[in-house]
Amino acid sequence: MDGEEIEAGKPVTMVNLDSDAIERTVTITPTKVKKLLVPHILHGELAMELPSIAEKKAYIARQLTDETWESELRLECPHKHYVNMTPAVAECRSRMYAELHGGKV
Repeated sequence: MDGEEIEAGKPVTMVNLDSDAIERTVTITPTKVKKLLVPHILHGELAMELPSIAEKKAYIARQLTDETWESELRLECPHKHYVNMTPAVAECRSRMYAELHGGKV
């Protein structure tokens, strides 16, 4: 979320959305932090130089080989990849779901 600062080496509490999880919150200390949402357009203007097709292909190949577990790529019985959220993101998700679908997640 805007305003949230997550830093490598500093503990952060996350909400665990895995329905089989025993603990609903977990505290982790990330070793690497990467922004997932990067604005490409701000105020109607291009905010960054767009990558070439070759750069996009290389990025996707790198993600599949270096940042995805082999168990998530298998076609039979793939590993479920659960994504934990900060409390602010989990609250926003819950609020949006309630507004759109009339109930809690």
